[in-house]
Amino acid sequence: MDNQIIYYYRRGVASYLIAKKYGISNTKVRSILRKNGVPLRSHDITNKISAARRTPEENIAITQKAAEANLGSVHTATHRAKLALTRQLNPTIDPVYEQPLVDLCKKMRVEVIPQKAFSRFNVDLYLPKENVVIEIFGGGFHNKKDAVELFNNKIAYLSKNNIPVLVVWSDRLTYNPKAVLDVARTCSQKLQVINGDGTPTTRGLSDIILHD
Repeated sequence: MDNQIIYYYRRGVASYLIAKKYGISNTKVRSILRKNGVPLRSHDITNKISAARRTPEENIAITQKAAEANLGSVHTATHRAKLALTRQLNPTIDPVYEQPLVDLCKKMRVEVIPQKAFSRFNVDLYLPKENVVIEIFGGGFHNKKDAVELFNNKIAYLSKNNIPVLVVWSDRLTYNPKAVLDVARTCSQKLQVINGDGTPTTRGLSDIILHD
């Protein structure tokens, strides 16, 4: 049987199909191939071989079915909320602007949660005791339609839940974590926008939709 397995595999038949043919596990098939020094194909190569054997119509049908399954599961509110929580539990912290703020909070014993999840949204930093969100923007924010739309949806959710948002326009030359934290700890407006040195600004407000 080993020779037959090797023969079919070298002819391009997927290992799981060989396993099905002989009533054994896919792991067993791949073990036999390894034992006989047969290089195993990657999943990408196997998929390409399978796609090449199908008609164009069959490939289109499979693609459409996968897209429908994606819309029905991956993009559900529950799934998005789980993804947001995963990002909170394993946060990626910006080393230039966010990390200095996190370090300062620790030094001043101010509780801070990077990438805090609120439903399907994540925020840059959240101060639980003050109940304030800090979002740090770069210079190209208002030029990115998707970023603006995402933020507007986020601020709508936070606003409905009475969580003030402090937007900070970052600049390496003038960034002052202490000034930002001081403003954040007293922030009570739905939306407050400041420069990285703590001074107020109206920058970007024309792109942001405030909700009652």
